Order: sequence, then C-alpha cells, then structure tokens
Amino acid sequence: MKFLVVGGGSIGRRHIRNLFALWGQDITACDIDSDRASQANRELGIAVFLFVEEAVEARPDVLLVHAGRSTQLHPARLGARAGCRSSAHHPETSGPCAALFPRGTFRLRAA
Repeated sequence: MKFLVVGGGSIGRRHIRNLFALWGQDITACDIDSDRASQANRELGIAVFLFVEEAVEARPDVLLVHAGRSTQLHPARLGARAGCRSSAHHPETSGPCAALFPRGTFRLRAA
C-alpha cells in the first residue's frame, strides 16, 4: 500500500514517522513550501513533491491531508478522482469540505 501525506509541517511529519513505524515503506509527501519539503526530505528520507498533482500521479492508495484547512479541498478532490482513500487531519465542518469530509467520518471515496 502506498501512502501520500499532503502537508510537510510538524503534524504531517509526525504522521509520516508514525506510518514508518507501522508500515515502513512506500510513503511520500507533498508540500508547496520548498523549505518544509526539503526539511521533510532531510529528516525522513522520503520523496517529497512540491505539487500535489504530481504526487497524485504516483498513484498512492491512501492520501492523508495535513494541510491548512483552507487548502484541504484541492488535494482531497484530486485524491478522490484518482481513487485514493483519503483522510483530513482537521476537516472543515462547514463550507465546501463539509460534503467531502462529513463530521465524524473523515473518509472520502472516489465516486
């Protein structure tokens, strides 16, 4: 199973370390901030993409969105279109993300 973590901040990196402890392989990340992307690459030794479109083209099975609330919708939609199972760390409870991540479920499946 291949994992993609969107968001290379402290929460995203923590979840990547947890995935390594549990899974140990096939983990990539994506962050639009080149400094955070470089930091995640150095600290964790994984491939890090700057553009979520490129990261999703690698066909991950699971997409974990740990980006800011205002930026969750775009990667979530791309993941759904690519057939990824997806989750968001802090999904919006109102607005456009509410339909993708209903309160209490935090899961998204491609239609």
